[in-house]
Amino acid sequence: MAISPPSLPPDQAWTPFDPARWDAGCARHLLRRTGFSAPQNKVDRALQQGLPATLQDSLGTLRPMSQSDALADYLARMPAMWRDRVAAVQAGTYKMGDKFDYFFGDVRRDAYRRSMQHWLAFARAPENSVQENFVMFLCGVLVVAINKINSPEWLFGYQSFIRASLRHPFPEICKALPLTLAMANYLDLFANYRNGPNENYARELMELFTLGEGHYTESDVKEAARAFTGFYNDDGYSRFDPARWDSGDKTIFGRTGPWGANDVADLIFTQPAARTHLPARFLSYYLSDDPLPAPYLETLGALWQQQGWRLDALAGLVFSSKLFYEPSFRGNLVKSPVRFYLGMCQDLGVDIYPFPPDQKLLMLAAAGQDPFNPPTVRGWLGGRTWLNPSTWLARAQLVEDAFTPRADPPSDPEEAAWLNTVRARGPVKFFVQPDHFQDLASLSPDAAANRLVNRFLPGQSAPEYRASVADYLKNTAGPRNELLIDSAKSLLLSPLYQLC
Repeated sequence: MAISPPSLPPDQAWTPFDPARWDAGCARHLLRRTGFSAPQNKVDRALQQGLPATLQDSLGTLRPMSQSDALADYLARMPAMWRDRVAAVQAGTYKMGDKFDYFFGDVRRDAYRRSMQHWLAFARAPENSVQENFVMFLCGVLVVAINKINSPEWLFGYQSFIRASLRHPFPEICKALPLTLAMANYLDLFANYRNGPNENYARELMELFTLGEGHYTESDVKEAARAFTGFYNDDGYSRFDPARWDSGDKTIFGRTGPWGANDVADLIFTQPAARTHLPARFLSYYLSDDPLPAPYLETLGALWQQQGWRLDALAGLVFSSKLFYEPSFRGNLVKSPVRFYLGMCQDLGVDIYPFPPDQKLLMLAAAGQDPFNPPTVRGWLGGRTWLNPSTWLARAQLVEDAFTPRADPPSDPEEAAWLNTVRARGPVKFFVQPDHFQDLASLSPDAAANRLVNRFLPGQSAPEYRASVADYLKNTAGPRNELLIDSAKSLLLSPLYQLC
């Protein structure tokens, strides 16, 4: 259902927000939408430096993510293991279930799981959160899934490609997609032959990545598939071979020529729908679960095109606009499970505990979002579909896990060795301890409730929650720290905390 923003017409919606109206509510709204949480120190900094400098802080520097130790070890061992496997096959000594199958099955899966834990920790770091939320958004549009590509190194390479693309024009990103092994394999580009075209990549490029349904014809897809012939996997690299390419004339969007892959992208971005498709996806991720009326999208799309189709320019237009800070768009967006979990960790000030290596991934999958492994090429439906009785229980499990410390020192030797290594690098806090809210224990019930609600909740319904928490602290017997922990749990599982 489309919504109509009150008292703000399309020609004013994307004009710059008035600096005189910049306040703590605006800062919290921006921080929770662009990142995962709005800690008071970041709110204070945003108020001090203003909106433009806050956006520059969060979007101005790209931070690469290192490989996880498990993935680096897997990649270091893989060439020798491939050679040994080939030799065993040639010698006739290879049999199912031997060390090669273990390496390329269990070891590969473990490298993936630990890499995802590594990513969660990287994204949870406040300095990386805005960037990684942007990476999640774009990976939810330009979808690949580990279940199909089955290669943690390809997924890591794809994430790195997306991360490095956040400042690039979207047409150039689309031109580079066929050269990523993850996308080429996920959409069967290497199975697209001159004498047997595979339409998967051409179709999804138009339907899901750039234009949307109804803005291309079946003939456009078939002809574009011919233009995307010629790509092949060259020992871990996506290459283009002109000898394998269909060089004949193709007619796409009514224009005929010997089009190749880059030409298709250029032709796509001559279409009006290319101006509005990605902005609509961006707004559904960052602004509202309900779509804006077409005139708002058309105005934003025209501005985006004028700024060279750059992704960071699109983000800047939206996050600095009057419309973004309209009261009707605050506390109205349902958090995805990953947003919920990383925001909870930041709000509680706890780090990601990565043992067992797949525990958090299983919890997030139960909540409805297996990171970087969407159920279909369309990604996740999102919005209100994130919440149902089953996924709510999974969110509750994630909360309970953060409040349930593990044995220290751990009984598992590998876990104990890892914990010692991590602690040698500096202080860490993985779980909520009994004294976690000690800084609030000496405050009055009203002041403590105010601090808790500001930390955890967006502002619209906050007064009701403040009164409820304050009454609980005033009228319930028990140690103040325990009451504060119970209050924090209740806020994390409140309907309002599921929104940002």
